[in-house]
Amino acid sequence: MMNSIAGKIFFAMLSLLLITICATGIVTYNQLKENDKAKNFSYLQEKDKNVSDAIDYILSSSYNKITPENLPKVLSEKIYELADINKVDLNIFDLKGNLLLSSRPKEKVPFQSVIKTLALTILNIKNDRLVFRHKKQQEQENISTLSYLFNTELEPVGILHIPYNLNQNSWQKQFYRLLKRYGTLFFIILTSGGFLAWIFSKNITFEIEQVSEKLKDTQLLKHNTPIQYKQSDEIKPLIDAYNSMVNKFNNQSALLAKVEREDAWKLMARQVAHEIKNPLTPMQLSIQNFQRKFDPTDPKIVEKTNDLCSSLLTQVDTISSIANNFSLYARISPNTKGSCSVYQSTKDALEIFDNELVEIEIDNKEAIVNIEKEYYVRILTNLVKNAFESIPYPHTPKIKVHIKTLEKNIRLDVIDNGIGVNPEVASHIFEPNFTTKNSGTGLGLAMVKKLIEEHHGRIYFHNNQDFGSTFTVELPLEVKT
Repeated sequence: MMNSIAGKIFFAMLSLLLITICATGIVTYNQLKENDKAKNFSYLQEKDKNVSDAIDYILSSSYNKITPENLPKVLSEKIYELADINKVDLNIFDLKGNLLLSSRPKEKVPFQSVIKTLALTILNIKNDRLVFRHKKQQEQENISTLSYLFNTELEPVGILHIPYNLNQNSWQKQFYRLLKRYGTLFFIILTSGGFLAWIFSKNITFEIEQVSEKLKDTQLLKHNTPIQYKQSDEIKPLIDAYNSMVNKFNNQSALLAKVEREDAWKLMARQVAHEIKNPLTPMQLSIQNFQRKFDPTDPKIVEKTNDLCSSLLTQVDTISSIANNFSLYARISPNTKGSCSVYQSTKDALEIFDNELVEIEIDNKEAIVNIEKEYYVRILTNLVKNAFESIPYPHTPKIKVHIKTLEKNIRLDVIDNGIGVNPEVASHIFEPNFTTKNSGTGLGLAMVKKLIEEHHGRIYFHNNQDFGSTFTVELPLEVKT
């Protein structure tokens, strides 16, 4: 299927649909992740501001000047209250990064109770707040804020640290819930989209396949019909080109058929004139000679008159035979729906020949072929007659007629012991008006070939290895219903 245009279009559209669904899932995944990150940062910044404002208020309300030394004493009672109110952990470090106070047990404080030097350096540069991430611990990623605590004289006295554990399961669970919710919808979209893609691909290639079938069915001596196509799309130029070609082809075929008919009639007229002239010439000479030598007192006048009449009648019969042969060839239009018994028709056809000179062999006496008996007899009689005429005097003719029943047809072999077919004329032997004999119209084998082919059979021949030739006819068997 992938080798066809329809298959390629279908898989391309289906792939595009799958890519779209996957891209939607990836974008949704990343968006939920980014939204959760932004939410966490916003939450942490809000808590940092609330706690910082509360601590600033406490420090500014103290009667004593706040220094790094007395800072733990001032905040020691308030740090747990602030942590509980804001629902965050709070850590207070001195300016060197050593832990002073914490709302958590000391062993659970991040950084092993000491702020890293890098964080302090960055905080000193910014002189405000620092938000940073920790390395992951047990599949959790932490973020924290660091900010200076100032006394009323704006002197830094400590560092406030608020850690926050990112809960990745929250947004991942939300993504999985959405995935389950839209999974059915995606399946429906994929199924219906695949079906529509298949229909669309088949519609695109339908007209191309129709053109292909039309091209296969296009024949020279046949009226080829154009394709009716009303759409105005990319396929229409192809259809128009095919229809234009068909119209030209039909016109050329009609012209060619007309020329062939005219040539055939001209050839037939010349052949008829030639064949009729052959007996007319001796007739004319005989009558002129009789007229010149006519003597009413001649005692043999009656005998001479009878001889003249006999000669003239013979030539008239020849002309009549020529006319009948041409007429018969011209009006062959067999009934292809007829049938006959192979055994009985063969026996009837060969009755006119000497039984001692013709050997008959039929393997199936029940075989029935799809051809009228009249035409079957005419085919076999012509072939056997030609076989006899191919044997030169004084050789004794020996003709074999072998008929074998195959799966769908019969094979009839007519084998002679004559001189065979000259290879130089072998390609013309079935052509009308071609003959190797001194007399004859050259229509016998042409008529036989025409009858056989119009009954969906075929005829061919070959020269035998030792002497003579074999003419083979294949005709279809009757189909039993």
